[in-house]
Amino acid sequence: MPTRRTVAKMLGATALGGLGHGPFGLIAGAFAQGAPAPVPRGSYLIKGGAVITVDPALGTLPRADVLVRDGRIEGIGPDLGAPGAEVIDASDMIVMPGFIDTHYHMERARP
Repeated sequence: MPTRRTVAKMLGATALGGLGHGPFGLIAGAFAQGAPAPVPRGSYLIKGGAVITVDPALGTLPRADVLVRDGRIEGIGPDLGAPGAEVIDASDMIVMPGFIDTHYHMERARP
């Protein structure tokens, strides 16, 4: 007797089988694309927080600034300057790398 997973796989394969065929298929031919243009994200100076760098050479800095320009960390250290950057006061806060995509699935181990 087929399991739910087997039936789902068969149905999925059957449904996807017809997507790319004929003039009305939903899957168009692939074409080469260049890299997308970078999206300007602005400049931010995060000031005065306890910075967890996750870099063995730098370690944790009890009070430091982090300069971020267009999504990239440009500098870490005490009393950084950044004319024109939006300043974020991180006093009494922890500054650490963020998660980009934390969505994932785990399956339980099956005996």
